[in-house]
Amino acid sequence: MTGPKTTVAASLDFESRASHSLVVRVSDRDDATLTDEAIVAIYVNDVAEPGLMITTPIKAGATSVSLAILSDSLFDATTDLNIADLQLRMGDVQLSPKSRGKKGPVVSYTDVNGDGRLDLVVTFEVTSGSFAEQTDAEITLQGSLTNGSLFSSYSSVDILPGKGNGRGKK
Repeated sequence: MTGPKTTVAASLDFESRASHSLVVRVSDRDDATLTDEAIVAIYVNDVAEPGLMITTPIKAGATSVSLAILSDSLFDATTDLNIADLQLRMGDVQLSPKSRGKKGPVVSYTDVNGDGRLDLVVTFEVTSGSFAEQTDAEITLQGSLTNGSLFSSYSSVDILPGKGNGRGKK
């Protein structure tokens, strides 16, 4: 494409509108009679992004964390996630679902936030790094849904003071 072009930046946000109409106009720069215009409809699919809730305080030096993945009207945390694919990260600390061997990951199903829907509570164990005391740290949950879609969800957490070096020593 040569010649002048006009680009308009706009958000195609599902929460405000599920479809958007764009007008695309093309003109030949040498012959003004050669012009065409089309209306293009774009349909935006909402991506179910799991909500997160830390169910136990995280202390500096902790080796495991329990995390509730919240269900809502569009997302069922008990059936829509591939639990084995879940990864939790905060800075250099990486965690994977804690396993009970052949019994699989340590999970429970309970209504954590009182909305009448079962939520998934997963226990994660630290696979690398170490939690250090800090406030307003961003924790990221990544994984895949049973339909094959990938997702990332974020939450802010505080890492509380631990005991000594995190191994119970002072």
